[in-house]
Amino acid sequence: MKRVIYYFSGTGNTLALAKQLSKKLNGCDLVAVNSIKEKTINPQADVIGLMFPVYAFNMPRIFQAFVKNKLQISDGAYVFAVSNFASMEFGALSKIKKLIRSKGHKLNMAAGIKMPSNYIPFGGAESEKSQTGKFLTAESDINNMAELIKKSQDYPYHFLGETLFRLISSLAGRSFNKRLKADAARFYADDKCNSCGLCAKVCPVGNIHLAAGKPVWGEECEQCLACLQWCPEEAIQMLGVNPARIRYHHPDIKASDLVEAKTNN
Repeated sequence: MKRVIYYFSGTGNTLALAKQLSKKLNGCDLVAVNSIKEKTINPQADVIGLMFPVYAFNMPRIFQAFVKNKLQISDGAYVFAVSNFASMEFGALSKIKKLIRSKGHKLNMAAGIKMPSNYIPFGGAESEKSQTGKFLTAESDINNMAELIKKSQDYPYHFLGETLFRLISSLAGRSFNKRLKADAARFYADDKCNSCGLCAKVCPVGNIHLAAGKPVWGEECEQCLACLQWCPEEAIQMLGVNPARIRYHHPDIKASDLVEAKTNN
């Protein structure tokens, strides 16, 4: 049985969950959507997983574009989606359910997992105790999801007010995406920058290049914050954000994992 999980990850939460789920399923192909260069892709898989972080109650722009424009699904495939979020899942899973339905298929299983926040404009890293608690709960959630997937069991995603939540998700996501270009201009490197170039290497969409040894941001930012959170010198800052805020990336993921994932496909 062929299983493939498509994912997007900036600071490691989604990749860590995808690896955990793959292990419970005795192996899956893990494919970062930012590594896919083809215009369309049909994995010819029995099981297709879609895993992503929630940004502004929605899917990241790059992930939504992948599902909508690139992903083809074979008849009979079991399709599941797993989001991870810091506060609320809201309507992101409902959005992806609608996208899958528009392709003539159904989303067999969908669920959200609460994970530590990486969005430093809203605050620094959570305490180690808080992170550990969320990781343990996430592990239990992954175990339950794996059992459903192994049995090809449906777990319908539906709740009262789903249509309204999906509308709010769309509006919030649209507003967030409109700000991406302006928010990219908020990044800068301070005097601690040693020109290591890790920010450019880890950026999932290749939006950073070095000029005179310093990072320069383009206009294709996804606001994943990989550059800021993975900087070994904590030299990358955002205008309006306290530089003293504690950084976060998933402890089980290395920057090299994300760099490698960019060229894995």
